[in-house]
Amino acid sequence: MENWQNYSGCKALSDEQIDRIAASFYGKYRLRDRAIFLTGVYTGFRISEILSLDYGDLVEGSFIRNAVTVKKAYMKGKKESRTMPPHFRARSAISELINSLSGEYRLEKLPLFRSQGTEKRLTSRMFAIVLKQAAQTAGISCQKLATHSMRKTFCSRLWSSPLISHDLAKLALLMGHRNPANTLRYIQFLDNSLSEAVLAV
Repeated sequence: MENWQNYSGCKALSDEQIDRIAASFYGKYRLRDRAIFLTGVYTGFRISEILSLDYGDLVEGSFIRNAVTVKKAYMKGKKESRTMPPHFRARSAISELINSLSGEYRLEKLPLFRSQGTEKRLTSRMFAIVLKQAAQTAGISCQKLATHSMRKTFCSRLWSSPLISHDLAKLALLMGHRNPANTLRYIQFLDNSLSEAVLAV
């Protein structure tokens, strides 16, 4: 039986499951799909935010940027932009994708993650299908697996990391939540200490 984290609708992925899915994208667009997946898992951006990124948002000259910013217009609520440093695994996947692109696709204002044979952005709906196909190939159950699982995986990994160490305020900041109560919905089933705190009063 798969060891899923079960919280807030979707399920988070374990490190092993991340590796298995990342290795299971296939076909002509596998580099694109792997880059989207690892960007989601290691930045916590929503799928719509990831797919909003243009080539120039991620690349400066021949280098991957040290910080990736999703423009305010593409953020939930559209109140402010959000910037995250790309984790080395996301940087590596993005770099591999960039190196595979011909010159005509390396235009600053073109979407980086494009739909098949077009200059249009890949849709969230299409990537949801691709993600489930990769999970099935990897032998991972697709029950409660969705694109938002990537964001919840990010949250799950950070919550128990040494630098965050169950600090709700820090986690809310990294998730881009103005209200920490929204972050609490992500972690309420992750940490038994929340239940233990109630019982200890």
